[in-house]
Amino acid sequence: SQEQQQAAMKERAKESLTVLKSTIPNWSNDVYYKIGEYAQKSLGVTQEEFNGITDHRSITAMYKAMQFDQAKTETKKESEIVSEKNFVGQESRPIGHRQTREVP
Repeated sequence: SQEQQQAAMKERAKESLTVLKSTIPNWSNDVYYKIGEYAQKSLGVTQEEFNGITDHRSITAMYKAMQFDQAKTETKKESEIVSEKNFVGQESRPIGHRQTREVP
């Protein structure tokens, strides 16, 4: 019956929540909502689809994808900052050119 299906779905969701709390650092409703926003914006998952997910493996996969994309973005920003620092204040000289001092 539909009531049995809903009860089974709630039980699976409860079990998944237990797993998520133990496997995802600082698990909270806020983390859950951030994963949902990421899934919608980056993966094309609708809010209804996301809300219907009761399997912790799907949420964990989305969390890991979100973490990966964030790390990629941060690494890109850091490399851009390093590139900018390498060029700031440097004179333009041909490769291999050494600055020499005149000896009196």
